Amino acid sequence: MRSPLPSLFLFFLCFAHGTTDSHHHDGCCAKRCRHGPEVRFPFWLKNRQSPECGYRDFNLSCDRDGQTKLSVPNTPQGLVVENIDYHSQFVILQDPTKCLPFWIPNLSLLGFSAYKEPSSYQDPYNYTLFKCPSPERTEMTELACRSEPGSYKVYAVDSSTYVGEWPLVYCERNGSLDWLPNPISSMIAKARFDWKEPDCSECTKDRLCRRNGSNIECIPRPHGHPGIVLI
Repeated sequence: MRSPLPSLFLFFLCFAHGTTDSHHHDGCCAKRCRHGPEVRFPFWLKNRQSPECGYRDFNLSCDRDGQTKLSVPNTPQGLVVENIDYHSQFVILQDPTKCLPFWIPNLSLLGFSAYKEPSSYQDPYNYTLFKCPSPERTEMTELACRSEPGSYKVYAVDSSTYVGEWPLVYCERNGSLDWLPNPISSMIAKARFDWKEPDCSECTKDRLCRRNGSNIECIPRPHGHPGIVLI
């Protein structure tokens, strides 16, 4: 039987901050997984908070290791949320399978766009994929999630370069990966993604963002220490 203590603890933390605002003591106060950033509007923790606490598909979850995960359509494991910047409205996402560039279209459906680094001079970055047998070709970026250990490895080659410059003997074309905002090597495992909606940028550090019917509003922070619950 599951202990009621976590729920009582959550209620105490949210209620103890001296606010009578139902948004804070109905389970929508800030939470976080054991190893992850603070979770609050527009995000919400699935099975821990009501969807009304967040916005559309901005639902997160805690995995068995206590990491914060973002569920993305057609991704095998979900993406790890390393950081959330609520004021500048961006997240740092990490893909354990090192296939993050493949999920950019899926993330765009959720409202997240890949951030273009200031140092990225080329626009866009397009890559041709090659499937190659041994030996390993360290000059190229390997896509481990598409490789088959002991059989072949898949590499990404800049489509704007001359194919003859690369060690592609016995390799065969294996598709393409186009319209990346940054070099694939810099975002294959971890990258920044921005969101524009909902727009909570007007809420300063002294105020919180929340849903008010179909609108978004800024409200004062509760007095005292934020009611964050580790899960």
